[in-house]
Amino acid sequence: MRVLAAGGRFILLVNHPMFQGTGSGFVDDQILGEHYWRVGPYLREEVVEEEVDPGVRLAFAHRPLSRYVNPVTALGCVLTRLEEPEPPLAFLEGSVDLELELAIPRLLLLRFERLGDVGMGG
Repeated sequence: MRVLAAGGRFILLVNHPMFQGTGSGFVDDQILGEHYWRVGPYLREEVVEEEVDPGVRLAFAHRPLSRYVNPVTALGCVLTRLEEPEPPLAFLEGSVDLELELAIPRLLLLRFERLGDVGMGG
């Protein structure tokens, strides 16, 4: 925030912390015939490595929403927009329950605006 001018905007785009955390994901229960989205341990902060392509591993950090919003607002910014876009259809190709999966956002966009020198020592 030290490099953001008063009135400046900061945009943060992250995996949705509620629906993309460790242990979260689409469940296709073949026995009961149910489809649902399981939410993993939301408040547990952790970093996990996932293989996203053969031989390519990336670290993914999970934090609850408060860990993104509170530090930024403590530095004199306000949250001015929050978006949870539905996933693109191409991303859901082969889905067994397209209607359900379209209703689960994978990303979260937060837009903050710096008000002035509140919390910046000036």
